[in-house]
Amino acid sequence: DIQRIYRGYAAADNFIMSKMAATMIQATARGFGMRNRYQMVRAAIVQLQALIRGGVVREMVERQDRAAVQIQKMFRCAMAQIEATVMLISAIRIQCAARRFLARRIMAHRRVEVEKCAEEAMKQQIFDAGMLSLQKVARRKRDRSNFVA
Repeated sequence: DIQRIYRGYAAADNFIMSKMAATMIQATARGFGMRNRYQMVRAAIVQLQALIRGGVVREMVERQDRAAVQIQKMFRCAMAQIEATVMLISAIRIQCAARRFLARRIMAHRRVEVEKCAEEAMKQQIFDAGMLSLQKVARRKRDRSNFVA
């Protein structure tokens, strides 16, 4: 009878030990599986975050590149406008100098022509005055000859 009781206690003790060992094995296996699953999910999340952050950074870099290109374009446009304005002012100054030169030449030529015309007019007036005085002298002679005759 003692043996039976001892065997019952031993079996119960063995059962409890087996149950505890099975529970511990199951807990270890579940913990290992959960850690494994957690690490896989964590790795997937880290990779997904890296992809998202990479996309965000690429988009930001692309936006910055477009902004830099826009700034360069506006700067080059402003510089081209300044250069065009300087070229226009230079062209106007050159045209002004050329026209001033031509105007002075034309005015000098006209001055010479006016002087020649004035000279000719003066000669004509002198000639006309001489002719008038000759006519007066001729008239006086005729009048005297008519008066004497």
